[in-house]
Amino acid sequence: MLGEAVVLGQTAFPAWLVVLTPLVTSLLGLVWMRVPQPARCVLFGGWSNLVFTIMFAAMLTLVVI
Repeated sequence: MLGEAVVLGQTAFPAWLVVLTPLVTSLLGLVWMRVPQPARCVLFGGWSNLVFTIMFAAMLTLVVI
């Protein structure tokens, strides 16, 4: 829903911010599935937290600017 609102111009955010929304960045987390097993659990588990940190940091940066 957030991605749709950003792309359709219903928010103050630029359209490129859709790349940093959780749907897109969660799909990038599939890259971690190629990492060998001991590191995969740590990287993939932390990725879900990092997804939201990336999105909120970008939103905060754009609002402050």
